Amino acid sequence: MSLCGLRRSEVLGLTWAAVDWTAGCVRIEQARVRVTPTESAVDEPKSAASRRVVPVEAMMPGTMALLRAVRLASPRSGDGDPVLVDAAGGEPRPEFYSRRLAALCRGAKVPVIRLHATRHSAADLLLSKGMPMVDVAALLGHTVDVLLDRYGRSTPGGVQSVAEAFAKAVSE
Repeated sequence: MSLCGLRRSEVLGLTWAAVDWTAGCVRIEQARVRVTPTESAVDEPKSAASRRVVPVEAMMPGTMALLRAVRLASPRSGDGDPVLVDAAGGEPRPEFYSRRLAALCRGAKVPVIRLHATRHSAADLLLSKGMPMVDVAALLGHTVDVLLDRYGRSTPGGVQSVAEAFAKAVSE
């Protein structure tokens, strides 16, 4: 789900009730945030735009099958229970989730990246494919202004491509 652009807090705040098995989507309704170095709590999503439905199966086919397997193996699988739990069935601290990504990167012998970089990668990929900014912003739970402020940046050759597209449009 992190590869689909969800924030760490949104993944950790996800409950089974927020999984739409038929549509292959998850509803972002709450977030688990770090309160102190040893405590976390469930809170509202980061902003009004953060409340959204993310079509995770369409983005990453196989996500729903993986979620089904996780639910079957989970010691807590009631609708109100969190999707992600630790080995003891407790709610993992947010920093554990970030450290787990780093360990997976090391195990796969790929560069270790910050968890939030997966969100940037999703935004960059979608924008580079010409997806409408308003839709990319909605998928990530942002307004277009925030999307452009945080994620929008020129790419190598991007200015040249825009210049060529402009020349073509003017000549038509």
